[in-house]
Amino acid sequence: MAAELPVTVPHESVNDDSVKLVAWLVADGEVVSAGQPVAEVEGSKATFPVPSPHAGTVRLRAAVGDEVAVGAALCVVVVAGGVEAKAPSKNGSHAAVSPPPVAVPVLASGGGHPPDSDPARAVVENPQGGDPPPTPHQTTQRFSAAAQALVKQHGLDAALFRDLPLVRAADVQAKLAPPRTTTTEPAAFAAPAKAAAAYETVPLSRQKQTENRYLRDGGANVIPSQVSVLVPTGGLKDALAADPDGLSLTALAVFEAGRLLARYPELNGFYADRAHARYTDINIGFAVAGEFGLKVPVVRAADTKSAGAIAEEVRGLLAAYAENKLTPDQLAGGTFTVSDLSGEGIFALNPLIVKGQAAILGVGAEARLAPGGGAVFSLTLSFDHQLADGLLAARFLAELGERLRHHESSLRRRGAGAPRCEKCGRTVGEVRALTGHLMQTVNDDGDPARVCSLCVAGF
Repeated sequence: MAAELPVTVPHESVNDDSVKLVAWLVADGEVVSAGQPVAEVEGSKATFPVPSPHAGTVRLRAAVGDEVAVGAALCVVVVAGGVEAKAPSKNGSHAAVSPPPVAVPVLASGGGHPPDSDPARAVVENPQGGDPPPTPHQTTQRFSAAAQALVKQHGLDAALFRDLPLVRAADVQAKLAPPRTTTTEPAAFAAPAKAAAAYETVPLSRQKQTENRYLRDGGANVIPSQVSVLVPTGGLKDALAADPDGLSLTALAVFEAGRLLARYPELNGFYADRAHARYTDINIGFAVAGEFGLKVPVVRAADTKSAGAIAEEVRGLLAAYAENKLTPDQLAGGTFTVSDLSGEGIFALNPLIVKGQAAILGVGAEARLAPGGGAVFSLTLSFDHQLADGLLAARFLAELGERLRHHESSLRRRGAGAPRCEKCGRTVGEVRALTGHLMQTVNDDGDPARVCSLCVAGF
């Protein structure tokens, strides 16, 4: 007896409830092998292939352009004899692996709208008992938790929604709302007597829609506040441009912010249910905007890496963005964000806190105070006032600014070949000025290296 085994949408990104089916890589009825990619789907951050975990004949269950829930089946693989593989039993023999039931909740063709924001979406066969007739693309009727509650409250028959693979609260409310028979707009919204300027409607990209949704969610769950400081500089931009190690302001900001967040845990988490959810890792994302839209690749464990290692990782992530090859894993898991617009000549900015974070750092460009005189650049911290306050934010920025100034001094002395810390880059003179000293140690490769006492102490 043949069995139908599902090929499900993987949980590539915790930010997505669904993905868009971009293309089929196989035809209906085609024989595939285990591990062979069968479809290409688009999430909020990247496009990626979906492989079949089974070998057999493919039966498609969704159309290109459909929105398919994460964890749901895109297609099934028919395995002859009902057995795809055998698993060893305790006595060493092999027992047939029974196939799981297949559910194919296709959300909506061509985009649709995001599912209800309930933390848990209930999956029921029929809220009133009894199974609704299955549709061609559905073997299990699915209701969100909110939709299930409305159906029960109003005593609706689940069969009313038999054509919907996934029923949301909005779908139930649409059935409850009286039909609209008028085709004219209310007087308050009537078109003006004279036609307005001509315009055309251009749909937003999936990525922009998702970006908007997470920024709205982030703003809805925080009490936003903001603090800015001006950091004096003698030319940090020029010093970085001449650095043989290829350091950048973005990399230095990620490096120093990562070390500071260990001392300011209020900024490395998010507010949830009258409590501070603190991340145990420090993963710093940095915003990149260009040909492929706004994306935020993440430097993981930023508090444990040297400035040089972070600079190299940042360059690699930027190269992946330029080739549109950033993976979902490289974009997920950020606990804090840096938005460096100094390269665009932006002197000050108002960065927006994203969902699941408590703060974001904005870095501005250098501005000359007078011709031939000194210069400053701005650091701005947007933070959730439910977890931190202005004084804490100001201290964080003051320390960050001071650390960046020391890097500027160190960069200017590197040309003389002065010994320096291989973790933070400070020269021996800078370390001594901070009442520290350089220590001889051994790196992971067994080669001798110098690390300053400040880095060892976590400064």
